[in-house]
Amino acid sequence: MITVLLISDDEKTKEFCFSLADNSIGFECVPAFHGANHNIPANISLILFDFCVFDKGDIKTAHNILRFSAHIPVLVLASEKDGVFAAKMLQSGTKASAEAGTKAAAKDIITLPCSPSYMLSYIHYYAQKDIHTCTADPVLSAPDESAFKDFIGTSETFYGLKKQIILAAGNSMPVLLLGETGTGKSLAARLIHRLSQRKEAAFVEENIAAIQDTLVEAELFGTKAGAYTGAVTRIGLFEKAAGGTLFLDEIGCISLSTQAKLLRALETGEIRRVGDCEHKKINVRIICATNSPLNAWKESGEFRKDLYYRITGIEIHIPSLKERAEDILPLARNFLEKLCAAHNTVKFFSDTAEEKLQSHTWPGNIRELQSCVSRAFYESQNGFISESDIRFVL
Repeated sequence: MITVLLISDDEKTKEFCFSLADNSIGFECVPAFHGANHNIPANISLILFDFCVFDKGDIKTAHNILRFSAHIPVLVLASEKDGVFAAKMLQSGTKASAEAGTKAAAKDIITLPCSPSYMLSYIHYYAQKDIHTCTADPVLSAPDESAFKDFIGTSETFYGLKKQIILAAGNSMPVLLLGETGTGKSLAARLIHRLSQRKEAAFVEENIAAIQDTLVEAELFGTKAGAYTGAVTRIGLFEKAAGGTLFLDEIGCISLSTQAKLLRALETGEIRRVGDCEHKKINVRIICATNSPLNAWKESGEFRKDLYYRITGIEIHIPSLKERAEDILPLARNFLEKLCAAHNTVKFFSDTAEEKLQSHTWPGNIRELQSCVSRAFYESQNGFISESDIRFVL
């Protein structure tokens, strides 16, 4: 059993953490920490340290927590307004001895409020590692770094996304990917599958928006011969993904009637083909994606609340390219490198071309960037892609 020591005197934080307790995770809470080794019970697997102690000026307490935590991993809980300061503190360790101690001992920062699944993913990841060999960062100890060869970026935003993907891959909870069109939600879903224990099984992807509304149920669950005129017996997406992962893109396009049937399948672990009276057991991990405002739609009744909560075991925001502007050039160079390899040639961006790429806001995100680089590659007349070869269509 994982036993977590929560150091906080904030009632909301304590209430949230204790709501996560079950047969596999237990919590002990202390409002302060005075620094003696024996103050940390021997059964503690992980420490959650509320960053609000800094707001109260209790630097000494913070320093003692980190100084005496030994090999026990420490996660810092911070509000959104404190998150940036906490992140800088972890990177630089420039603010007094407590910050230096935090840099050395704290493994990560969790911004509150967050979803229960997000918190549980962090707890399971760090608490279940051997405390004597615990590496500070799940990104550095990813199970298969080769999976990230097409996942390009150097920004802090990209780094955070990569970490969330690895955390999601470590369990079988449903995942909801939120983001604008062209941000790479499909790639993120494939990464989660490839890094998971289901990687040897099928990954099945479908865009709900591309299916005629009246046929969505049949595509999901399959059909039995005679169910309707011309119907034949065939398996649906759930059965195709048996033992693996089913990725449903544009989940917001699903009708309310089909939402009810999808909810039942997820709750019971059973499906029924259209026109059939028999139920079949399924073992599928579901990942959904959308650029629709599902959170608002569930309040207006356009999307079922119960289904929304069922598919958001873990919610991951896929940032727009505007939110990760530092990644524009690494992505563009990667696209160009692939084109050169495919055509057995060598081309480079000129300095002014790269400046032009960085100046654009990329409303079409990574998909638009890839198309732009492809046009420039084919239109350039020599080994250098110039500023005039870079054309924007959005």
